[in-house]
Amino acid sequence: MCAMKLPEDDSIPKRKIAKDSFIWLIENFSFCWGRLGREIASSKFQAHGSWYLAFRTGEDSNDDDRECQFLSFFLHHEDSQNVTAEATFCVVDVKNNDALKSTTTVLTFTDGIATSGFLGTITRSALQSEAAQLMPGDSLTIRCDLTLVEYSDEHTERHRTTLSVTDCRLSEDLGWLLDSGSGADVTVNVGDGRYHAHKAILASRSPVFRAMFQHDMLENLQGQVFVTDIEYEVFGEMLRFIYTGRSPNLDNMAHALMVAADKYGLLTLRDECEDALIENLSFESAAFSLIVGDKLNATILRHCSLNFICANLCEVMKTDGWCTLVDDHIDLVLDVIIAALPESCEDTIEPPAKRRRLYERR
Repeated sequence: MCAMKLPEDDSIPKRKIAKDSFIWLIENFSFCWGRLGREIASSKFQAHGSWYLAFRTGEDSNDDDRECQFLSFFLHHEDSQNVTAEATFCVVDVKNNDALKSTTTVLTFTDGIATSGFLGTITRSALQSEAAQLMPGDSLTIRCDLTLVEYSDEHTERHRTTLSVTDCRLSEDLGWLLDSGSGADVTVNVGDGRYHAHKAILASRSPVFRAMFQHDMLENLQGQVFVTDIEYEVFGEMLRFIYTGRSPNLDNMAHALMVAADKYGLLTLRDECEDALIENLSFESAAFSLIVGDKLNATILRHCSLNFICANLCEVMKTDGWCTLVDDHIDLVLDVIIAALPESCEDTIEPPAKRRRLYERR
C-alpha cells in the first residue's frame, strides 16, 4: 500500500523527531535503462526505522525516442509504526553539488506493512544533457534528505476524520468528471473505443502520463493518445482508479489490470491487484497468476502461485492456464516441476542456462 501524501502546512503543530540523509551510488547506470518497468532498490538505511530508496525506469509507450524515458523514485518504509516524513531527493554531481532537486514531499506511512511513497521523476534527457557532470564513470549518485515529524494526537485524529469525508466526496466528484467528460482535453483511443480525459489528472497520478504531457510530444500537442496493447474495458477500469482511487471490478480483471498498472506506474493499483490475485488463487487462475508474477517480477505473487500449483498440480493441469503455461512458458513449467519434486531429487535436474543463475541463488 502506498503512503498518503499530506499538504505542507507550517501552522499544524508538529515536532521534528529525526533528520538524516542517505547517499545512493548507482554504478553501471546505463544498464538500468534496459530494465524498463523493473524496480531497482538501494541498500537499507536506518532513521527511526528501516528505509530504502527505489526507482523504476519508464517510457512513453507511443514514442520510440529514447529521450522520452524517465526514472520514477520511491521511498519505502518497512517498520510497523506509523510515521510521517518530509522527503526530498536530488542528483549529486561530480563537484558534490545538488542537481535536479525535487520539491519537498510530505508522506504518511501507515498500516504496519512495507509501504512506499512517490518522490518524483527525472528524465533521461535531463541526465544526458549534463552526463559528464551528473553521471561520471557511468555512475549516478542520489541523495535523499529525510525528516521525520510527529503531529499532535488531537490534530492527527481530526485530520484523519476530515480526510475520510473529503476523500469520499472527492472520489465521487472526480468519478463524475470522468463519466461526463466535462472539460476533457485529451482523447485516449483504445482499440475501437475512446475515453475523454484530463491531462492534469492523468499526469498527477501516473509517471508515464506525466512524462508524456510534460514535453512537446505528439500526444501532448494533438491531444490524442493511442493504446494498442490493453483491452478497452481494462483501460477503463485503470482510468477509473486514476480518477477515484477505486477499482470496483478489480477482482474480475486482476491479471490484465495488474499488467496495465505496472506499465503506467500505478504502484498502489498494482499492489491491490497482486493482493487480490493471491487471495483468490484457484485451479483456474493459478497458472495465469504465475505468468503475471514472473513477468512483472512480483516475487510474492510468483511464490504463492507456484506453491498453490504444486499443492494442487493434478487439478491445475486440467485448466486452460496450464495449457498456456506449457505452450508459451516452458521455463515456468520447469520451475513447477523442480518445486514439486522432493528436495533429494532437485540436484539431479539441470535448469536451462538462461535460468541457471536464478536457481543457484535459491
